[in-house]
Amino acid sequence: MRYSGEKELLREKFNLHKEEYERLSGQAKVLLAELTNIREIPGVEEKAFERGEFSMCKAFEDMKEEGKIVALIEMICKKLQKNKSAETIADEVEKELPVVENIIRVQRQLGSYDVEQIYRAMQMEQVSGI
Repeated sequence: MRYSGEKELLREKFNLHKEEYERLSGQAKVLLAELTNIREIPGVEEKAFERGEFSMCKAFEDMKEEGKIVALIEMICKKLQKNKSAETIADEVEKELPVVENIIRVQRQLGSYDVEQIYRAMQMEQVSGI
């Protein structure tokens, strides 16, 4: 709980005590997921998630990956606001052009630079298969 608002410190503590986190009860895993704002884990059904039937290692890895995606979206939005082209942005952030173009497409559909909103919309597209 002490590190619930500080993702980097939480990751450090988790890495030091991985085995202990994996041995937590289902209830403790659910509580920890709630405290760290993990709402779902790819590949884990909702009912299994609610019962704490998941790997905390996987949950924290997903949280780390989500942070990278959100950071990328934020960088791209800042560059869009400076009227940079998709090609220039892809080069500057060192990502493939289709990845950058997809984020730009979602941003334009939403008409917003709200990073969390763009991230959620992209997640919804993945879930629905769009």
